[in-house]
This record gives sequence, structure tokens and C-alpha cells, in this order.
Amino acid sequence: MKKRITTLQKLLFISALLLGFTSCQLFENDVADFFEKYTETAAIENHNISVQTYNDGLSQLCIASEEDAEIEMFMRNPKQYSLVPSVIFNNLSEQINRSSVDISQTDKNTIKLLLPQEFLIPSDEGQDISAEINLYEPMSGRSFDRYKISLYCNTKPPVILNPTVINNSNSTF
Repeated sequence: MKKRITTLQKLLFISALLLGFTSCQLFENDVADFFEKYTETAAIENHNISVQTYNDGLSQLCIASEEDAEIEMFMRNPKQYSLVPSVIFNNLSEQINRSSVDISQTDKNTIKLLLPQEFLIPSDEGQDISAEINLYEPMSGRSFDRYKISLYCNTKPPVILNPTVINNSNSTF
């Protein structure tokens, strides 16, 4: 009986060692990937929209076309790259003119996307203006991870101030 316990103990010990070596190797790979990602690459981490937003009946984030909207994106840029940002509206009708939309890197950690009324008014009434931002670094020819912003243009109708009901010959309007 004592021989069996010793063999079982050896088997458990060897299994634990193999598991330990394997898990350490995975940990080292994760650390190397993490270190490279945060010291060698640029990426947009969050954004701020300059106009008021709201969620519509389908829980979609919306803005109105009543004024120009500016989306400010904040980056992680450890190498202080000078980037060439670009924007694509994948879900928007091709008939809507995008020439007035402007995107630029304002400093080493900020990109601004301007959505003027000339773009927003034709995109109104629930159009999907979700943007996909690409960051290109011209010196090395690298393109970094794309950043997506889910957004719809849907201006709320004006508030009814004086509702009126007309009853004409027992017909209600």
C-alpha cells in the first residue's frame, strides 16, 4: 500500500512541475505581447463627443443634425508618432457626400473628427454614421488597430407646445 502512495505522489509531483513550466511559458509570452503593445504601438483608447447624445428606442447612441459635432479621440502613443488618420463610414449610404468631414491629429495624443451639418443633415432620420478610424504611420508604413465608434444621426422632433384637438361633426382630428 505504501508503494502505491509513493507512485501516486511522484505522478502528482511530475504533473505539477509540467503544469508549472507550461503556465510560466504562457505568462512570459503574455507579458512580452503586453509590453510590445504598450511600448511600440499607437491606439485610440477612448473618445468624447462634443454635442449632446441620447439613446433612441432601439438603444442606439444618437446625435442631432442641429449643429456641427466634433469627436475628440484620445490615444496611447508611446513613440510619439505623427499619424495620418482616416475615417470610413461602412454602413452609410454612398449617396451621402463625405467631403466636408475632416479628421486630423491635433497633437501627439489627440485626434479630432469633425462632422459638419453639411454631412449630418443628409444623414439624419436614423442613418448609421458609425465611424471606423484607421491610424497610419507613414515613416514605417504601419497601420495600427482600428477604432470603431457606433453612432446614429437622428434629430428629435420638436416638443409640441400647444396641442389642439378639433372635433368637427363628431370626427376627432
